[in-house]
Amino acid sequence: MNGDVKKLPLYLHAAEKFMEMNPEPGFILPYEWLEIELELDYHLSTREQYQQLSLERFQQVTAFKERLMRVHHLHLATVPGVGYRVQAPSEVAGWEGANAALVLQQTTRKAARRLACVPQDQLSDDQRRTHADTLARLAQLRTLVRTPFTLPPVPRLGND
Repeated sequence: MNGDVKKLPLYLHAAEKFMEMNPEPGFILPYEWLEIELELDYHLSTREQYQQLSLERFQQVTAFKERLMRVHHLHLATVPGVGYRVQAPSEVAGWEGANAALVLQQTTRKAARRLACVPQDQLSDDQRRTHADTLARLAQLRTLVRTPFTLPPVPRLGND
């Protein structure tokens, strides 16, 4: 520690110091810097200590990234083996849309596989109706996920 008075929790202090660097899109934040600022120590003797500190690290880094996103409107992307990269707003919008579609596709595919294997003869009439309704709603979701979403054009005001 270098003698600076640090805010608690440490992620608040780290977020302030990070913002003092005036990060622009493309700026790389090394893992080492964040580990120093969050005072994360990896000199461990037992597996239990490692597991506990891994959870603490995850919570601290998540809180740091959340603080940057909510307060400073900065988004960080992981650069494996290096650290975190500040994303441009246009990059965030495109990536998050694609990520949401992917997660929904995976979830609906898994649910459809599981629901297809439910033995209908072991369900009551009410349960069969509920099952059929669930399959119909799932089919609608899958259609929405596969169809690209586009915003309608903005209506023009005036004398056209």
